[in-house]
Amino acid sequence: PRIWRFAPLRVPPGTYTLALREFTRQVEIPPGAPLEVKFELPPPVEVRVQTVDLATGRPAPVEFISWQPAIGDCVPNASRDPETDRFLLRLPRGTSIRVESWDDYWTGPPVEVRAGDGPTEATVGLWHTAAVRITFREGRQPIDEWDLADWVRNPVTATPLDGDGIDVVRRYRSGGVDLALTRSGRYRLDFPPLADHFPIAPREIEVHAGKTTRVEVALTPRW
Repeated sequence: PRIWRFAPLRVPPGTYTLALREFTRQVEIPPGAPLEVKFELPPPVEVRVQTVDLATGRPAPVEFISWQPAIGDCVPNASRDPETDRFLLRLPRGTSIRVESWDDYWTGPPVEVRAGDGPTEATVGLWHTAAVRITFREGRQPIDEWDLADWVRNPVTATPLDGDGIDVVRRYRSGGVDLALTRSGRYRLDFPPLADHFPIAPREIEVHAGKTTRVEVALTPRW
């Protein structure tokens, strides 16, 4: 085992978060006598993660996955091992992490993976998504990000017209919003009201997995 010792610290009483690489632990520092705090991690084990297409069960060719401890907020990336076609992680034995992918055309719900007593295999299912990039403009200029703040609570929606696809990712950016849809096909985009602008008519689009459909929406001010 590796042991790190740190010089004594003087801190006010309270609750603190200790971080050791990607793992964290909360400690309570009471008033009074000096306190010795130990932060122990079990020996590491290998965890191999496979990504698969939820529709076909075939391997999903994503380049990176993100993971974070079940408790904590660090999100390191892991790269695929070309020899095994798996993502290789070394985690403390018995710890749990959440694994997900933020690839442009592959996404899915976070999956909890627990490192066993020895080498561990895990599978993460992903949708082969179709991307939709929506840009809102007044004249030739995209609108600013702050104009979209209310849409986080009342978002753009994509309703399938000939299937059962759903939007699984919604990312807001300056001038627009990006969607990821789980099925190819036709969808109806509905837009919520935007302050100081006339209502936006619904828009019908056709999307394809692994491709990006770009939609530009012209906004008309009320005055």
